[in-house]
Amino acid sequence: MDIADIDGNGTIDISEFSEVIKKIDSTANLSEEQVKEIFDSIDTDGNGELSTEEFASALHQAITSPE
Repeated sequence: MDIADIDGNGTIDISEFSEVIKKIDSTANLSEEQVKEIFDSIDTDGNGELSTEEFASALHQAITSPE
């Protein structure tokens, strides 16, 4: 989570999430709208921030889901 939680507040906001996507896949070229859609789908409680649990769950799903 430290790599994504740039400001160290214990959650990941949309701008931090966008930076994580760029770090993971610099060729992704997602629009702001696409990043927001992905973020919103992961933000299960709808508070505008990703908790450790939400972020970990999304990573686990991404790693274990076949393409």
